[in-house]
Amino acid sequence: MKLTLLNTAFGLIPCYDNDYDEKKRLKEGEYYVADITTVRNPKLHRKYFALINLAWEYVPDVEQEFLYNNDKKVFRKTIEMAAGHCEVIYNMKLETFTHIPVSISYETLDNTAFEKLYNNVLDVLYATVFRDVSEEVYKSHLIYF
Repeated sequence: MKLTLLNTAFGLIPCYDNDYDEKKRLKEGEYYVADITTVRNPKLHRKYFALINLAWEYVPDVEQEFLYNNDKKVFRKTIEMAAGHCEVIYNMKLETFTHIPVSISYETLDNTAFEKLYNNVLDVLYATVFRDVSEEVYKSHLIYF
């Protein structure tokens, strides 16, 4: 069982509904052992995906269909690879090197690495998708994250 918990003066509390449901399964008065690790900043995680969603809205429909097969996940991975978040492997069939995306899961990226990814992705988006969008407009869309 994995739970995302917030440490407060009153103890550890579940962060999300599914964490709360899992915690309810634990029997009161029983002893449990837990491995405590610091998770990536959930606010930055939400802001990152809000950024991807915002950028997707600025991609013309023709490009969404032709370049990304109308798949926002493909778009996100393309942007991440352009930001350098990828591995280079040799494709034996094509006899060339190619880039493949790397996971951005909580387990694979700590907060520092995720902040770096966020900033690199933002640089790529400013140079491509947001090249005609002012920083004020971009920030106004993400102010709540």
